[in-house]
Order: sequence, then C-alpha cells, then structure tokens
Amino acid sequence: MKSAGQADENVQDQTTMYVINNLSKLEYGVAEIVNLFPSMDGVETKESSVENLKCIQEAIARVDDVIIAFGKGVEKNKKAVERLNMILALC
Repeated sequence: MKSAGQADENVQDQTTMYVINNLSKLEYGVAEIVNLFPSMDGVETKESSVENLKCIQEAIARVDDVIIAFGKGVEKNKKAVERLNMILALC
C-alpha cells in the first residue's frame, strides 16, 4: 500500500481491513502487507527508505503472489511513481 498507517496485528485501519476483506473473497489464506513509503508523517530519511525497500524485497521473496495496491492519485505523485518502479524492478 502507499504509506504506513495505524494498523497492527490487533487493530486494523480502514485500508488494511478493505485489503484483507477483498483478499479473503479471493480465497487467499494469508496476506503480508508492506508499504511503498516508510513513514506516516511524510518525513523519509535515506536510511528509512533503504530499510523499507529491504523489507519489501524480503516480503516478495516469501510470497507466491504480489499484489500492489496504491489507491487513487498515485500516478500524479512523482515520488510514488519512482518508488513503484523500484518495487516493480524488485519483482
């Protein structure tokens, strides 16, 4: 998904719940959710960016299917498009 939220393993935010509910309808048993960007406040350091990409790369290696869900308007955000292209290269 696009950015970090308030969800964790016990409390889900609306976006996480939407993704999990739809994956359930598609009969996925397990979902691993990672974000394009590492921070909730938009402040991103090079270190946090590298760590985030590393987490994404590790998640890709563990799963059978990769579904990228980034919502509306991402194509207008140059930084998001750049990050999305980095993730597609990892796939």
